[in-house]
Amino acid sequence: MLKKHSAYQALSWSTGILGVLVALVVVAGTMQAPSSELGARLVTTSLRTKSNEIPSTRFTAQHVIEGFSVPADTHVIFDVPQGSNISRNVFFGPESDLIRYWGYCFDGQENNRKRAGKRGMDIYNPERFFYSLAERRAQGSRPEPDNEDLLGILESLHGAAPKEPDSFYNVFYGGETCYVMADGKGYYTLEDGKSGKGLSAGIDTDLDLLNTALERMYHTNPANPDTDGDTIKDGDEVFTVKTNPAKADSDLDGLSDSCEDKNANGQLDSNELSSPLTADSDKDGLCDGNACPEAFTQQRVRVNGQWEWTRVATNPIWSELGIDAQSIRGCPGISSYVTNPRTPTTFVEGDWDYQWRLYIGKSGTEVGDIPIPELP
Repeated sequence: MLKKHSAYQALSWSTGILGVLVALVVVAGTMQAPSSELGARLVTTSLRTKSNEIPSTRFTAQHVIEGFSVPADTHVIFDVPQGSNISRNVFFGPESDLIRYWGYCFDGQENNRKRAGKRGMDIYNPERFFYSLAERRAQGSRPEPDNEDLLGILESLHGAAPKEPDSFYNVFYGGETCYVMADGKGYYTLEDGKSGKGLSAGIDTDLDLLNTALERMYHTNPANPDTDGDTIKDGDEVFTVKTNPAKADSDLDGLSDSCEDKNANGQLDSNELSSPLTADSDKDGLCDGNACPEAFTQQRVRVNGQWEWTRVATNPIWSELGIDAQSIRGCPGISSYVTNPRTPTTFVEGDWDYQWRLYIGKSGTEVGDIPIPELP
């Protein structure tokens, strides 16, 4: 669960926002766009609220194309690039619903409603507000204020969200201007104390569920939905499988991510032999594939009639695929393995012990003590 804010903190966060929204109707159409050379850097305006000096920042369509980070506790307006219709869930990242934020997309009629005598929330189009699920949970129980109660309106802005979840329902349309306010530092904290990344916003040109800000963060190609060519989309690797979208073999065991997680669901299913997240899925000291980083062990050998200890590389001999592991290519099936990478005791005794005895038998070397392996 997210850390709870006090009523005072919630009020201070929303104070002045109603007035800012009115001002932004004008500012959004009159501010000059900064040079594209600024990339995704912030452009700070002189617009300030009188009560607590909350800064305001504008991101142009070019900034959105390149991707940007939403600064916390800041009035942020952004322009959606022409031709880019994108869901809120992707624009801010699928995991952003754990962060408290809310916003509004202008429909161009706000000033007309104001001139027509509308007041308070009636100035705005209720269908163009958007809220993260964390914001809904935090503010959903607030009562509706009287339309003349300005402070009540300010405090209830966060509670105006409809009750049904809408992770994929909100859409930002090309050419429109929107507003967003994110809470705290833009980070969320879970019950176990772990923190997640804040709002990284942008468009999704290759439709892989990673917006341009996240593509930059994970070093992936925004024009290629499968940067590493392992047949798993970049967004699926980040959010579901939890593998590296820039490396076809995330755990460096010689088996591609798609070979180890065939249906890209982030689980070790019955028809899969190993995990793409670890080079030794069953923790028996044997590499799942044939390319684990080289590890060494101490081995006793007979030299001139005397037993001596020597340092011997355990790779590629010590692989579930056996001594001839280097000859195995592609995505091996169970018949290609000497021992099962899902279990440390394929043939009653430990797989590592079994492989050692098998190797000794093939090499004709006199059997000594079984060495203790160093896990790769």
